[in-house]
Amino acid sequence: MTTTNLLSAGYLSASGSQLVDANGNPVTLDTIAWYGTEGPSGSTLVDLSSLNPNDPATAAEIKTYLTNIAQEGFNTVRIPWSDVNLGAALPLLQGVVAQAAQLGLKIIFDHHDNDGHSGQQANGLWYDAGGGSDGTDGNGDTGTITAAQFQADSVTLARAFAGNSTVVGFDLDNEPLIGGNGATQTVNWGGGGPNDLLAMYNTVGSAVEAADPGALVIAEGPQNWSGTLLNGQSGLATGGDLSAVATNPVTLTVNGQTVANKVLYSAHEYPSTIGGEPTDSGASYIAQMNAAWGYLEANNIAPVWIGEMGASLDGNGSDSATAAALADEQAWAATIVPYLNGQDAAAGGPSVATGFDWWSSGDFPGGAPEGYNSGPNGTVNASQAAVVNQLLGSNNNAAAYADTATTAPAATPAAAATPAASPAASTPTPTLGSTAPSGVQPAIAVMGSGGTMSVDGTAPGTSYADGNLFLLTAPGVVSATLGGTYSMIAFAGMSAITLTGGRADATVTADGGTNTFTAGQAQLEVTGGAGADAYIYHAGDGILTIHDFATGKGDTLTIDPSLRGAMTESADSQGGTFLSFRGSSTSGIDITNVSYLPTSDITWKQAS
Repeated sequence: MTTTNLLSAGYLSASGSQLVDANGNPVTLDTIAWYGTEGPSGSTLVDLSSLNPNDPATAAEIKTYLTNIAQEGFNTVRIPWSDVNLGAALPLLQGVVAQAAQLGLKIIFDHHDNDGHSGQQANGLWYDAGGGSDGTDGNGDTGTITAAQFQADSVTLARAFAGNSTVVGFDLDNEPLIGGNGATQTVNWGGGGPNDLLAMYNTVGSAVEAADPGALVIAEGPQNWSGTLLNGQSGLATGGDLSAVATNPVTLTVNGQTVANKVLYSAHEYPSTIGGEPTDSGASYIAQMNAAWGYLEANNIAPVWIGEMGASLDGNGSDSATAAALADEQAWAATIVPYLNGQDAAAGGPSVATGFDWWSSGDFPGGAPEGYNSGPNGTVNASQAAVVNQLLGSNNNAAAYADTATTAPAATPAAAATPAASPAASTPTPTLGSTAPSGVQPAIAVMGSGGTMSVDGTAPGTSYADGNLFLLTAPGVVSATLGGTYSMIAFAGMSAITLTGGRADATVTADGGTNTFTAGQAQLEVTGGAGADAYIYHAGDGILTIHDFATGKGDTLTIDPSLRGAMTESADSQGGTFLSFRGSSTSGIDITNVSYLPTSDITWKQAS
């Protein structure tokens, strides 16, 4: 198995507004959540059929699940845990970490609750017995975990993985609360008393760092519904209030020495359909994120990781079942994606990429949100993938390694799913012959019945620099060159395409005519529809993936990313590998002009 988005070996550290690896290179945590062991059953991970961590079948299922996650382009997995189940779950968690280490994935453990309620702990605290609690977790469970027991459990978990940099961090507590949203208790930040969240982060975070030196200590801002931010300004911070960090940060102390570079702050950002946030798109949402946490990165104070985000985005989940709800989620996505990609600096947002955690891996039909996958080995949800793929790969400008069981089916609907997010006020929608203003990201362009398209203020058929470009077209001709760091392009319903990839990945759907593609420096993934006649590919220095559904066989040819070095021939004067096939062939896909490539350089996968 090969993937292009894994982090290098070793622990991570904070450096200004970014995380850096052991070599000092900036990285982002491209994370997906995997329901952990916080549920009342006590020791299972969702979609695992066996409770026995020593059962080879359990190990095989864990490996399959994590392999799919890596192949989908994620580099980190966030796994929740609960105090009440830690003893029973720990051997299973150790097995997960062992498999993740073999695949090159990183793990973050998240303390999700005390007593296995499997959700936000409504008392807003990290404990539910004694101290400033009311003796319950706020979810109907009698409290059993004191603050001291919580600290002891956190240290136990850290010690279990001491020195193992596969476990890259510990998210100390999930979604503490200040007022509103059903909170039965409330926390403060530096105000003293048993419910002082900052004091807990300082104390427990220091103990965790001492137990596992090098690991990140992740401090979530409390979800603040009170109307007054922790820094005294008016406003809501429903995703997490880190407004006081600039003047009162988390401080880790080990053996009398301050550890200055191991704190990662975290917020959760969902659309209104998930958590009821009143503001979730457009300029007001950007301003809210700036005030709550974005300023930390914009001013190079500290890195932030979005520890949970997500939505069904497909009209099927209970969160997006109505047209209005779906439109709201699409507007949320259209706002938060460029923000996390560092494209809203002019509006006060970060100028660097912000890591994220998509909630969540797995199959939860009708859920809020539905899972990212239809089963542990199933296809990704195309509507969600169209958003996630815009966030993946900021470490090396490459997204997911293509695999028939995961990413391939998402290519076809990508164009239709994400462009619908156009309600964001800052998103232009040029018509045929018009141009998208330079620097406005993303652009959604709709082409008419003929002609060529000009994008980003350039002449037709030249280039588009940064951001995310989506073209929905009627029959016509499009010729474009991709560039930039996060570009993704999707076509549908055209009679002919000429596309040159840039430094970023592209996902393309082509249905008609003779089409020519050059992959450029990143990954080019192409799906051919029933009306496509012929394709000509120049792989360049990148990764070429071909999906052809015209024959009904679902065949996929993949040039493995690890074989880029072999793709240096110059027979076609383009550089890279020249490939062509005709989808209408009775034998499926004909691959020609590859005799100069060893057969070992080509991986052929045929769907069962």
